[in-house]
Amino acid sequence: TFIGGGFKNLVSSPSSGSVIGGGVCNQIEGDSTSGNESIIVGGRGNCLKTTTRAFIGGGKCNIISSSLESLIVGGDNNTVRTAGLSSIAGGQGNCIIDIANAGFIGGGISNQITSKTSSSYDTIINGNNNEITLDLNKGAVGGNTIIGGSDNTINICSFISGSVQQSTIVGGKNNEILHDDASYNPDFLRSTILINSGSSIAGGINNLIYNGSQAFIGAGLCNRIGIKDPLDPDQPNYLPLTTDGLRSAIISGQRNNILGGGVRDSIIGAGNENVIEAIPDTIMGWICYSSSPFRSMIGTGNRNHIISSKDSFIGAGCGNLIRFGACNSIIGGTGNEILGINSDNSTIGGGIRNRVYGCNGGVFIPILL
Repeated sequence: TFIGGGFKNLVSSPSSGSVIGGGVCNQIEGDSTSGNESIIVGGRGNCLKTTTRAFIGGGKCNIISSSLESLIVGGDNNTVRTAGLSSIAGGQGNCIIDIANAGFIGGGISNQITSKTSSSYDTIINGNNNEITLDLNKGAVGGNTIIGGSDNTINICSFISGSVQQSTIVGGKNNEILHDDASYNPDFLRSTILINSGSSIAGGINNLIYNGSQAFIGAGLCNRIGIKDPLDPDQPNYLPLTTDGLRSAIISGQRNNILGGGVRDSIIGAGNENVIEAIPDTIMGWICYSSSPFRSMIGTGNRNHIISSKDSFIGAGCGNLIRFGACNSIIGGTGNEILGINSDNSTIGGGIRNRVYGCNGGVFIPILL
């Protein structure tokens, strides 16, 4: 054990093979099984407590406790607690805690990685008040990343069974990737849900991917994949499925929704308040979906809507609706509708308030005179 210099530095017994290079009021605390072979280079008020082969380079009031081979390079009031093989490069008030093993925070302010599972490997590069929270009873998790931005969250919790990992938020503000079933029906879902992640939000504000797998939101404001709004008191009890928003994408726009109920492989390009969703059924008092839109697309426009229609397309326009059927298209216009379970392979080119109802292969092409 060695103290090179400084003022009021302390290495307490029985720590062995530990070093404090200098600085002020730095401390290495150990017990009979830990506190060995650790280093504080300098700084002020830094502490290594019951650690082995841990390192603090400098900075102020940084703490590593009960963590094997973890590292804080510098910064102010950063903490690694019960998280082995984890690193904080710098910044202020950053935390890796609760067995979030092999986590990494590059810098920024008040970023946090928290895990209740021994598998983590999560990363926050920079930013402010970003958080990755893993609170799982089952499954393999980790490999999630937040590059930067402010108040972004990857939150994975409760009784989900399976693999939840490799989700990414690049930047923006108040964006969230959320995987959670406990707030709905934990007893019914405890052993039935298998949710894989791999979802991404590139940027924007207040965008949400809820229980979506391999889903993507590019940018924009208040776009949703998986659910309208989990805080909406008027929304009925909702039964998550393994395919909610699977491989679906919202590129940009405002308040666009690709809702749950097994919707998958669908795209909204841009626009405002466009929706792709399924008509709900009820099982055991919970909302579920027996007919879901697959591979459907809304290009852009305002308040266009595809409901329970597979392989269907709305290009643009305002207030256009495709409900049921398959392989239907509305190119543009206003208030046009294709309705009915037999309305397959139908097309409306454009115009205002045109309707195809219960007709297979119906075509309406507006002609300008």
